[in-house]
Amino acid sequence: MVVDSPNVRSVIFNEHEGSYLVGMMAANGLLESGASTNITLKTQDAITKVNQNNVTVNFNATCGTFEPATIVSSNQGDVTTSYKSIDAAGKLCEGEQTITASGSNI
Repeated sequence: MVVDSPNVRSVIFNEHEGSYLVGMMAANGLLESGASTNITLKTQDAITKVNQNNVTVNFNATCGTFEPATIVSSNQGDVTTSYKSIDAAGKLCEGEQTITASGSNI
């Protein structure tokens, strides 16, 4: 379900064959241009809901960079990356940005 209200952020995840990417959260939901925040999520088995290790997760955004952009889940399915609201060419990101996480071996 997508909620369109002030101060609400909706994130939609698609079901994958073996695992889900669940609970994506940003430490800061509202950033100044050039600022950064940590993005976290968990990888879980689609049927048993057990956290999954060794799932490769790729991050991208309409503007901005990630460090690292690709990470393998560990420690009970945990994934953490740092998002910076500056594009690869050094331009500051402005306005609303969409961050996407996708699993490549799930």
